[in-house]
Amino acid sequence: MSFDVFTGAFEKFEFYYYDRSIVEIIFSPYIKSIDRFGWSLSIGGFVYIDEDEKIDNFCVNCPPRNPIFWDLILKVLQQTPSVIYWPSVDGTAACVANPAVIRAMPPDMVETLGYPLVVSRGEGILAAIERD
Repeated sequence: MSFDVFTGAFEKFEFYYYDRSIVEIIFSPYIKSIDRFGWSLSIGGFVYIDEDEKIDNFCVNCPPRNPIFWDLILKVLQQTPSVIYWPSVDGTAACVANPAVIRAMPPDMVETLGYPLVVSRGEGILAAIERD
């Protein structure tokens, strides 16, 4: 069974486009291989990311439990107005590094996912997922 996590960047309730290079630079030490869909990581997981210069989201299939991975995700959250979210049956299913992102998210997204947790460490994201 696979599990996916998703990111989305927002400003004023709309998607916000940022430089794809931000994500690429953060993940580059761990990119094992590249194809037209994204990157296979040496620490586990596959990053699905558009080839466009500007992006508003990316997702990761089979994210690893490796703490390095979650620290990389946290760096993306810190450098972009992004939220990370995941499928959930019950409970909060989203995290942000910057509380201002919550105010920029579409209200129906917050209602669906629950009020995002504000995290300051990568392991906080993994802990939130595992609690769910």
